[in-house]
Amino acid sequence: MPQKNVLVIAPHPDDAEIFMGGTIAYIKSTGHKVTILDLTLGELSTRGTLAQRNIEKTNATEILTLDQRICANLPDGAISTNPNQILTLATILREQKPDLVFAPYLENRHPDHLHAHHLVREALFMANLKKYTDQKCQEPHSVNSIFWYMARTEFRPSFLVDITAFKEIKKRAISAYGSQVNPVDTTTHDTLVGSTLSLHAIDARDAYYGSMAGVKYAEPFYHDAPLILSSKSIFATVQNTNSRFIYPS
Repeated sequence: MPQKNVLVIAPHPDDAEIFMGGTIAYIKSTGHKVTILDLTLGELSTRGTLAQRNIEKTNATEILTLDQRICANLPDGAISTNPNQILTLATILREQKPDLVFAPYLENRHPDHLHAHHLVREALFMANLKKYTDQKCQEPHSVNSIFWYMARTEFRPSFLVDITAFKEIKKRAISAYGSQVNPVDTTTHDTLVGSTLSLHAIDARDAYYGSMAGVKYAEPFYHDAPLILSSKSIFATVQNTNSRFIYPS
């Protein structure tokens, strides 16, 4: 298979690792190119300075062996679908020319994640318009597929990715963000990602979705339209009869 260019869009540094770090490691293992686009620097994070967060991001990037990591420098806490932010993202999409894009699912507790979903939808559309002029006057670009990853709000997945062989890499990449997931200073305001149950919940979710497919760990994704399976993928699919069928057929 020809090498694909995969772009993972994250509202803040650490979102991509927490919610689909195993899939990123899997995609890299198959020889495809992966770039993470952080929409913001995460400057409003309750814990950790920007300098600390930058070091953590660099460490996580090395753990995942990413081909590239870039930032759109949008304002943390103020991601929106205003024309300027659409222009910024459409410019990056045309510059990066991804084949596949991963981005946050529609329903989210965090406003930035919710707004990022809509921003990505609009920027993808505008990036494909011939008469739309971006910041660098580039040619239009059309993405083959957009897959939505799950944050904290559950949905019925369109497909699951077996990340069993990559679970430890995911854990290491998440742990790189020590100021966020393993804070030393517990005197400041509590955060969801810094709570003692946060990483346990992610582990439990990976196991929960893994049980649906008869594997140890899996990450869930949603696609807006039905997916076409090739004959190769159909015959390569194995359903363990001892797995838990969470959803009735």
